Amino acid sequence: MNQKDIDKAGFKAGDKVDLYNYDDGIERVAPLFLIVSYAIPEKNTVTYFPETNVLVSVNNVVKESNMPASKYVKIKIKRHDPEVYKKVDEMLYRGALQRP
Repeated sequence: MNQKDIDKAGFKAGDKVDLYNYDDGIERVAPLFLIVSYAIPEKNTVTYFPETNVLVSVNNVVKESNMPASKYVKIKIKRHDPEVYKKVDEMLYRGALQRP
């Protein structure tokens, strides 16, 4: 994250966070990421894939190719909550996620 965004959000480097997406009215969560300050534009984040594939709605596609729009995914960043794993289990139960 950009350092200004980290400061504005009240985080610091090394903080544990969970990433959320709410496209299509469905809550998606990628748990347990670390905040890292990096020289990128403000209001942008960088994550690894496939770890954050779960945040991409199947309906979020590029028109021309019908491929997932993984390079543009709106997220909300929240402090890590160990209880988040219960949400992940519920999502798996509902079929919103698939185990590899």
